[in-house]
This record gives sequence, C-alpha cells and structure tokens, in this order.
Amino acid sequence: MVLLVGSRAIRSGYTRGTTTPGESTRREPSREYIKTGKGDSPARMFVHNTFLNAVEMGPHQHALILAGRNDKHRVDAIVRLFGGLCYFVTLSDEYEGADFVHTLVCDAQQGELNGMLFSVVEAELLQTEDIRTSKETIWDNLSATGEWLVNFLDSRIKYQLEQQALKKNSTH
Repeated sequence: MVLLVGSRAIRSGYTRGTTTPGESTRREPSREYIKTGKGDSPARMFVHNTFLNAVEMGPHQHALILAGRNDKHRVDAIVRLFGGLCYFVTLSDEYEGADFVHTLVCDAQQGELNGMLFSVVEAELLQTEDIRTSKETIWDNLSATGEWLVNFLDSRIKYQLEQQALKKNSTH
C-alpha cells in the first residue's frame, strides 16, 4: 500500500529538471530499492514520544501518513503499525508539486478505514518535518522501539482490564 500510494504521490508533482510530471532526471533511491532491492532501505524505524503520544491509537490500528512538501522538495511517509511501531520513509527528495497530506488509518478490529489523524493539514506537515529533524527522534534503535512498544501494549492491556472490571462492577 505504501508503494502504490507513494508512487502515485510522486507522480503527482513535477521533479527538478523535467518538463513533464513525474519524470526524473535521476533515479530516486527509494524507487531503486523498491525495484531492485539494491542500496539502502528508505525506511527507518523511529521512536518520537511527542508524535506517538499526540494521537491515541490502539494496537489494533495502523496508520499511513503521506506528506509532500514543495519547500523541502520531499515526499515522506510515516507508517505506524500496531499503534506504535513507526517507520519514516523518504519516497522522494525531488518533489516540486503542491503541498499535500494524506492520512489513512486502518482499524483492524472494526474493519474500517478512516482519514485524517490531526484536524489541521499544516500540523501533519510540521509533525513530519519535526520527526525528521528533531533531536527527540530515536532512529533505528531496536531496544528503544521494543521498550516503547512493550510499555504501550502493557498500558493498553491494563486499560482494557480496568474497563472490563468497571463494566462488571456496574452490572452487579
């Protein structure tokens, strides 16, 4: 899904040095990796507490945020799995189209697809840039990611147990 949506987003704008939408004068590293598996992966695992705590998600939810920024010539994606396992993917660093943000949230428990996580598009653009440049972001650290995810899942399990206990006590 990321690749399909990401490819469509890259094709929607003009890239430097071209006259037609989506035609690049050089190979995008992310496309090269996708097509051939050669080079470095454009996906980087991260932990950014402010981002993770800004929008409450459950472990049954997954999110994809695509952000295109003309001023940065970038199209980036944030992939959030199980409510807390996050990856930052640079899809293009040659983007020259209009700014855009597309968000897709999948609620696996309800079988629903939903849109925007934040109420203001600019907030998602700024959040994406903050993750990319902030000193708060912890990159590619399996221990930090695992610790955050385990604590997140533990808090969700405790919350569910408390809700069940309250419901049980209110019926007695």
